[in-house]
Amino acid sequence: NQAVSMNTAVVGLPLAANSAGLKAALTARWDYWPYGHDHVGHRGRRIGIVTGGSSDLYGGGSETYGDATGCLLRVFAERRGYALYTERALQRLGSDRPVAWQKVMLLQQRLDDVHLLLWVDADIAWAAPDVDLEDLFFHRLQTREACVGHLGQARYADDAGTAVANEAGVFLWASADVRPKQKRNMNLNSAVLAFKAGAEAKRFLEAVWREGDDPTSFRRHNPGWQKQPPGHHYWGWPFEQGGIWSVLEQDREMLRSTCVVEVGMLHSVTYQRWVSGSRTLGAHMPGMSAADRRSVACGHLTGTLATHEACSWALPRCPDLFAGRLVASHAPALCEHCLNSSTASEWGQGLSCACLRARL
Repeated sequence: NQAVSMNTAVVGLPLAANSAGLKAALTARWDYWPYGHDHVGHRGRRIGIVTGGSSDLYGGGSETYGDATGCLLRVFAERRGYALYTERALQRLGSDRPVAWQKVMLLQQRLDDVHLLLWVDADIAWAAPDVDLEDLFFHRLQTREACVGHLGQARYADDAGTAVANEAGVFLWASADVRPKQKRNMNLNSAVLAFKAGAEAKRFLEAVWREGDDPTSFRRHNPGWQKQPPGHHYWGWPFEQGGIWSVLEQDREMLRSTCVVEVGMLHSVTYQRWVSGSRTLGAHMPGMSAADRRSVACGHLTGTLATHEACSWALPRCPDLFAGRLVASHAPALCEHCLNSSTASEWGQGLSCACLRARL
């Protein structure tokens, strides 16, 4: 039983036998790791969340939306007891391919630590603070109704998600996209991905990574690739998403073990489709300017940190919001200042209230 065997240690040895080395390794791989003797998991399962982007998305600037979306995930992870890693400089992992591909490497490095591994793109504002990820992926999204028929493309209808009823079940969850009539590409969006840890997930990530070994492989998915010159933000699109399409297209067994859920379950795909109070896990912001993404993400964060208690607890855990200039002991006073407009300002220009007062 995988859930039982991984409760004792992620490397297969009892915690008592290797606790020092194990703790050091996990601390290096995760920003927040809640699991140990006192907390072995959710119904015996460990769950980890990975997010991140290039360094221009973090550091307290007016366009650094990753500060706010990362803070939303940190608050969610700590409150629910999930492990979390945020990569704030994705480009450090290599320059052999466009930076978006490096998320595959991050997932490979952390897959063995948990039973369920979730990837969330940096331009997604987490909007489901109370969702139980173990229940969602291991129970609710384990039916044909949840996993079959959402791609909307006839050529995949007999395969996508159909293994959900088998003993092995599915190992990958992803969202359908909003372009089912396209002929060239699979109507699957990789902004949020969930993996059941194991040999199949490992084999899949290795295959996707190999797709990126050819830096021009994206051209078969993007006939208009010449419109984006080298150095352009979208040069190399669809990035690792194209690698995922290719692997699932070539390996129909993997496609059968992939639960493609309906649009609006894992994320909104476009921000216009997000509805406050809906069951959607994340509000996706593709196509928006970085400044607008920051503003919108801060609006979501404001709702989460609306009380002095919540704000004071969260800010020390979100140092990117103020480029590391906020000392933890100052957080309560800053929250009082930002949440109570009548308070006299003593904070100068370095600690702006903009992200704590934003409105959707």
